[in-house]
Amino acid sequence: MSVKNGEVGSDDFARVNFDLEHEGSKGIGIGRPAEPSNVVATRDPADPTRVNLEWSDPATDETHFEIFNSTLRQAKGVTKDTTSFVWTGLPLGKQCFQVRAVNAVGASDFTPANPRSECV
Repeated sequence: MSVKNGEVGSDDFARVNFDLEHEGSKGIGIGRPAEPSNVVATRDPADPTRVNLEWSDPATDETHFEIFNSTLRQAKGVTKDTTSFVWTGLPLGKQCFQVRAVNAVGASDFTPANPRSECV
């Protein structure tokens, strides 16, 4: 949306920004699946290049999940109704992960980045 000032010689202008939120929990809207929750990442003590990920799945209409390693900026996919994944071959050092549900309409929001539970 924009508003133009018709006054000759005036460079006044106005800008309006809108935030659209759908009713229901975050990530639900227009047929998108519900956002996963409670993502927990733990490094495998026997092999520190492996990270075990677990999450809660409130969605009933997802086709798959996307797991995003925000440290490496890489994604992996797993099938619907899955609530865990083991990411292998990781470099040592801090790794952070987020998860989202996907269906034919689109994707939920990624789980919020929570360094206490999603980073190892």
